[in-house]
Amino acid sequence: MTSIKGKVVVITGASRGIGKAIADECLKKGAIVVIASRSKPQGRQAGEQRKAEHIFCDVTSSKSLQFLVRKVISGHDRIDILINNAAIGLFETIAASKEQDVRAIMETNVLAPLHLTQLVLPHMRQRKSGLIVNISSAIAKHSLYYQGVYSASKAALERLTEAIAIEEAGNGISALLIVPDRTKTAFRMRALGSKKNAPLPLTLPESDPSRVARTITAAIERGTSICYTSLRSRIFAYAAALSPGIISRTFRKEFLLAGRPKGKP
Repeated sequence: MTSIKGKVVVITGASRGIGKAIADECLKKGAIVVIASRSKPQGRQAGEQRKAEHIFCDVTSSKSLQFLVRKVISGHDRIDILINNAAIGLFETIAASKEQDVRAIMETNVLAPLHLTQLVLPHMRQRKSGLIVNISSAIAKHSLYYQGVYSASKAALERLTEAIAIEEAGNGISALLIVPDRTKTAFRMRALGSKKNAPLPLTLPESDPSRVARTITAAIERGTSICYTSLRSRIFAYAAALSPGIISRTFRKEFLLAGRPKGKP
């Protein structure tokens, strides 16, 4: 059991959504929080984040990531926990996905956390201590229609997380994979693609970001390697692993129904 209190925690994409909720929860627990994002919450929306340090960062820019790490190290001499949260979605069929959108997804969701982790690891190795937290998605386990590219990006992030855990264990560095399901944020509204308003399968109540954040910080303090933020995400992951054929057939039927004109049987 490791307390977050006093730890230097760097969180990308923490000005809204799950990232903001994680930052708020870490601040409540007494962490030194550095928020790396392209925007900053204002007024009442800022809440706990008034206590955090904000550093402008475009995670798709190598120079911006390098500046972020230099700034944190010069100010705090260490990075104890890196939380790679920044991500964007793409709601589109594979056939209609635009190249620039696919590149944007991969740069933000895969290459950015990879590069930032590479920049942080040498500093963690020097201290023989550190934790890399990567925020994945339940659909990394099995894709849904209209979310193939996004699902692929999160699956790639999961494989990177597993490799970090294996390769850095001898250096005192751990990796934690977070697997949330649908959460009540503006993620879909800010996503790319023409299908972001289309009906999706598995229409279930959305999880509250604050509850998700509490689950994540508890997992950090427990020292676990994977955290499902809800029973739903755990069940979906197990079902995808044990019965992928059933999952695939179910989604194929859903997709056919979703594309059928209204009034047609």
